[in-house]
Amino acid sequence: MGKPADADSSDENGHDPEGLLFENEKLKRKARDLLDRLNDVETRAASLHYRVSELTETNKRLELAYTGANTQANGLQRLVQDLRQEIRKLEQGKTTNQSRAAS
Repeated sequence: MGKPADADSSDENGHDPEGLLFENEKLKRKARDLLDRLNDVETRAASLHYRVSELTETNKRLELAYTGANTQANGLQRLVQDLRQEIRKLEQGKTTNQSRAAS
């Protein structure tokens, strides 16, 4: 026949109701902990994504500034070369004029 109801506090399937409640609570706490950790990770990921976006924009601005400065420097180098050539021409002209005047 069956067991007496007061002989064991287990249900018909052999499960302890208090043990099941304890396990249920443990699982709920674990799920809450995992959700909290997931939220933290998602927050950090969003923060990193934003920072990457900021750094990408900064990098673009720096690249543009570098390109502009490099272009300006190249233009200035050409100007210096042109001015040096002009100075040489003027100096050669003086030398030619001085040698003509001396003759």
